[in-house]
Amino acid sequence: MSSKKYAAPLRLEIGSSKKLLVLLVILHGLSFAVLFVLNLHIAILLSLGIGVISSAYYSISYHALKNLPSSIIGIVVLADGRWLLQLKSGQEIEAKIDGNSYVQPFCTILVFQCEDRFLSRSVVLLRDNVEKEDYRRLRVQLKVANFFTAEEGE
Repeated sequence: MSSKKYAAPLRLEIGSSKKLLVLLVILHGLSFAVLFVLNLHIAILLSLGIGVISSAYYSISYHALKNLPSSIIGIVVLADGRWLLQLKSGQEIEAKIDGNSYVQPFCTILVFQCEDRFLSRSVVLLRDNVEKEDYRRLRVQLKVANFFTAEEGE
């Protein structure tokens, strides 16, 4: 009995991303700058400003720097199609990939549904936060194994 190479377990170590950090700082900075040209009541502007700053802190800490205990720092794709997410806190959770994931050569955003949470978890993979060969293998595995089309039929 021969097993296909794409079915072999794959382990991804996810580090911080300088490219994502720069992108998030620019986008949140532009969002904050727009607040200065809006003609709204000061209370609304302050609320929006706090929202933009909170979003910047969370996005940068969770996705770019991987500082938060809930940040995903590792993914294990098992041969039977199960996914294990390794968190910065040391916890390991089993998850199911969501069909809303985005897979392209330059950027992959994987969305996971976990049994222990109502909300989904996501991870942004760029070429500077994962090993090049592992990133390529993941994209091939996602394409060959049809993880996304299986979800649509259910």
